[in-house]
Amino acid sequence: MSRAGAAIDVDGAAEGGLVDGAPAQVISRRNMSCTACFDALGFCYTPLYQMQQYYRYGKFDNCSDKWSALFDCLRLKTKPSTEMQAILESREKNQPHIWKFRTVEEASREWNNVYGHLNDD
Repeated sequence: MSRAGAAIDVDGAAEGGLVDGAPAQVISRRNMSCTACFDALGFCYTPLYQMQQYYRYGKFDNCSDKWSALFDCLRLKTKPSTEMQAILESREKNQPHIWKFRTVEEASREWNNVYGHLNDD
């Protein structure tokens, strides 16, 4: 269970699965792993990744977001379990939804704006 905003990996947990017999939503400190953050930080400094970033975006990555994710994960592991759970739940709720919800009229208008030229044939 990892998210881009909170790059925290829970070993052995699948969405809706069990972690040591407990629901995946109940995360204990011993099951929480910052390994994914360490791996992402290490990969960030490789020539392959840096050249890929330069090719795609025209600049190198300073890896500050990877450092932030690592420090955030380590800081979160020092919190009591109840506080850690509350922080993780609030982060999940604050994640923006990937879809933009529209009414039928808004969707129709947007569809015609984007694909209306196909009807002109």
